[in-house]
Amino acid sequence: MGWYEALKDGISVAQKADNLQLVRDLLEAQQQIFDLVNENNQLKEEIKRLNEVVDIEENIERHKDAYITLKNDSEKLIYCSCCWDTKKALIQGQIVNTGKYQCPACKTTAYYDREAYNKSQADAISSIARGGRY
Repeated sequence: MGWYEALKDGISVAQKADNLQLVRDLLEAQQQIFDLVNENNQLKEEIKRLNEVVDIEENIERHKDAYITLKNDSEKLIYCSCCWDTKKALIQGQIVNTGKYQCPACKTTAYYDREAYNKSQADAISSIARGGRY
């Protein structure tokens, strides 16, 4: 017999005995147990989520640029380091042009290709040196 059945039987006996205070106490105890069971389930979910975060964290490969990849991912998909660092959300970056990606969640745009970054910087410096705007 579980706790629910035991309390239900206790309430039934208390009602038959016309003990209103005992019925109230048993109903209050039942509500407290429901609340504890609910809290326990929420805590189990939170533990599961935190364990998943730890598992991912151990698998993250950080790069000098503003992105991360997963060590066990043969495709080396690009994920936003900003979203991971701030929200522990693994958001895949979307390539927007050569060597550059954008996060669909936080809109961070960054280079994932060092050569494309270096070329962009050189172009910007060259444009400024010619008196133009980049």
